[in-house]
Amino acid sequence: MERKSVFNFEELLDESIKVHGHLCPGQVLGVRMSILALEKLGLKDPKGSDRKNIIVFV
Repeated sequence: MERKSVFNFEELLDESIKVHGHLCPGQVLGVRMSILALEKLGLKDPKGSDRKNIIVFV
């Protein structure tokens, strides 16, 4: 069963391709992981004002 998301995977992947210049395998995983993280953190708008409240250490 596919779960519903407020984020559109295809649109976000297309935006990622435009920024990066081409599609890489890691982008698919990265977009999916980003969507999951935003949902888990309760952020509805990744470009909204609360986007600056997140600091990520890799």
